[in-house]
Amino acid sequence: MKQLSVNIVSESVFTVRGHGVHTAFEEHVNALKSYTDYSVKINSKRPTDIVHVHTVGPYGWRKFRQASHGRVINAHVTPGSFIGSLKAAKLWAPFARWYLKFVYNQADHIICVSPNTEMELRELGIHKPMSVIPNMVELSHFARPAEHELSALRRHFNVPADKPVIVCSGQVQPRKGVADWRLVAEQLTDYHFLWIGGIPFGKFADKTADMEQMMATAPENVTFTGVVELETARKLYHLADVFWLPSYQETFGLVVVEAAACGLPVILRDIPVYKDIFAGTYLQGKTNKEFVAHINDLIKKPTMYKKQQKLSEALAIKYASKTLVHRYETLYKSLVGDYS
Repeated sequence: MKQLSVNIVSESVFTVRGHGVHTAFEEHVNALKSYTDYSVKINSKRPTDIVHVHTVGPYGWRKFRQASHGRVINAHVTPGSFIGSLKAAKLWAPFARWYLKFVYNQADHIICVSPNTEMELRELGIHKPMSVIPNMVELSHFARPAEHELSALRRHFNVPADKPVIVCSGQVQPRKGVADWRLVAEQLTDYHFLWIGGIPFGKFADKTADMEQMMATAPENVTFTGVVELETARKLYHLADVFWLPSYQETFGLVVVEAAACGLPVILRDIPVYKDIFAGTYLQGKTNKEFVAHINDLIKKPTMYKKQQKLSEALAIKYASKTLVHRYETLYKSLVGDYS
């Protein structure tokens, strides 16, 4: 039988990294190379059986012309994900809705990373075939580093070894709830708060000046790492005791799975997207008061901590690359049909 070829396309390879879409792209490439016998290309200029796109810029959807059998796109971005992420998003929202509808309609099949994403796309008026295939991670990439590596990271990022550490990962932007995160850190001075990430889109990001000021004036018990390499980000989770993401909007939340893969109990904001994909595995809150209570409970109640750790382990296994890659295989086979 002929070897199926897949071209995985992402503009983040040569533009902006340090965000979840690029991570999801890298995990997808790694999964196909590790667990299938496909010929996997990245941003190839040559025709392939499947062209699978992760970004929505012109470079991405124009690559669809090189697909012999199937054009697939991952819907990481919805109209709602622009608000609180990019500058003046509300002003150009009508254009964004039109453009996303145009891009997604270029595909033969759309992969939605959560049921909530599929609902948004249906409401947008997109009627192309869709499947819900969540983002995934390679669990072996999150093995605990050697202690000397962790010590070096602590020194470099000024993370104390004698305080419980509360970690978050993501772009520093209003949508991620960074203002709430810092307010809670100011209340819980006995803990250290570590935010993995920065502002990869620079001046194009929403409220860049405010976010930069927030980072520059952070109290002593807060560390903002800025944009770091993916391998470094994976190691930094292991400096922490608890993962807390107060984001107001997500299409999925890959960092939640990453934290769970490191054995960290998870606290999230009570928003609809999580109820479908992470149900029963995390602590949820709506207010900073509730977040403070959850953090204190996890740190001070060992039995509760261990329970949430086990739930995180189950969450990580559910979204492991080895567990989910077969869904891509099934989709690709359905698109190429009788292939020999």
